[in-house]
Amino acid sequence: MIAVRRLEPSKASQVVSDFKKKLINMPFGEKMRVRGPLGDFVLPKKSDKPIIMLAGGIGITPMLSMIMWATEEKLPHKITLHFANSSPERATFLKELEALQTQNPNFKLHLHFKRLNAETLKPSPEIRYYLAGPPGFVAGMRAILDEVEIDENFIKTEEFSGY
Repeated sequence: MIAVRRLEPSKASQVVSDFKKKLINMPFGEKMRVRGPLGDFVLPKKSDKPIIMLAGGIGITPMLSMIMWATEEKLPHKITLHFANSSPERATFLKELEALQTQNPNFKLHLHFKRLNAETLKPSPEIRYYLAGPPGFVAGMRAILDEVEIDENFIKTEEFSGY
């Protein structure tokens, strides 16, 4: 799945990645070649530790994919998603996430319309962490986890810059 936030006409001058510019100018129905997914931003094979996903804005896209797969395959992974947005209207895929929460007893959704902090997250070394979103969001969440010395091996990050 590819997900991008549409530009409002009044914000057409905002900085946009080359990738998004090509998508915006692509005629409807045009075929495109996509390679991937690549990398290691995937669910672990073992479900020995609970997973906390921290998504900011459109960073929800890879999280949604993993949660959908875990639900469809009835995987035993315990997943909690903290989804941060500026408002409910900007919470992309909210209806899909709410539906997944009713289908998957191992998935819990928490919506946040303010900054996430250590008090809200209560970081623990017994958990795997997945972080995705704008670079500032990922850096902020990473700082919280680093402060409480979460093992590097239990943190996966994906930054969405220029979307």
